Amino acid sequence: MIAGRSSLSHSSLFARLSLYVVQPSRHRANGPPDVTLQKCPRKTIVRGVHECDGGLMPRPEDWIRVLDLAPHPEGGYYRETHRAADRFSGEALAERFQGSIQGSRACSTAIYYLLVDPQISRLHRIAQDEVWHFYAGDGLLVPYFAPDGTSSVLRLGTDLDRGETPQGVVPAGCWFGAMLPRPGTYALVGCTVAPGFEFSDLEFGRRALLTARFPQHRSLIERLTYPD
Repeated sequence: MIAGRSSLSHSSLFARLSLYVVQPSRHRANGPPDVTLQKCPRKTIVRGVHECDGGLMPRPEDWIRVLDLAPHPEGGYYRETHRAADRFSGEALAERFQGSIQGSRACSTAIYYLLVDPQISRLHRIAQDEVWHFYAGDGLLVPYFAPDGTSSVLRLGTDLDRGETPQGVVPAGCWFGAMLPRPGTYALVGCTVAPGFEFSDLEFGRRALLTARFPQHRSLIERLTYPD
């Protein structure tokens, strides 16, 4: 909370923000060059608070070009934006981080991640908690389930009426993926982990094995994996 602003309601706060939807004149004046804008895919960001009213936003291909994103093995597009110079020594790391380079690992890493309909982020797991941050688009679902089978879902976005929030965490060791909740949309998010990510951490889920172990999640597994 900003000092001296405690009386500001959520409605008035959101009414003052653009919430990732920009008007053409402002964007063309200050945005990156040669960005084509498209109409916001839904009428409201928060019902009754912020109407799109012809508001425009960049297309997915503009984000890919301007942010220099590349295809990710799990689906979608990404670019690493930060790798901490400070490193954890091997003695300070849990045994599950055996893939560390030269016995140590960057303290943290961060990426941009873009998912565009009909893409999915297929089920996978890593050794760290992963913090997800929503930046732009029309919301993102990040379902996950733990080794004991308990499950939950992150609803990332800015539509409070749909239960969306701009940040969430997937706990270490959970199987998780991502999908768009509505057709014809995209979501630009960020992902941060500590200790830093190495591709040796990444384990993709196999449909048959996961279905056998977690039959209660069959529909989700089939939605977010490829056939074996």
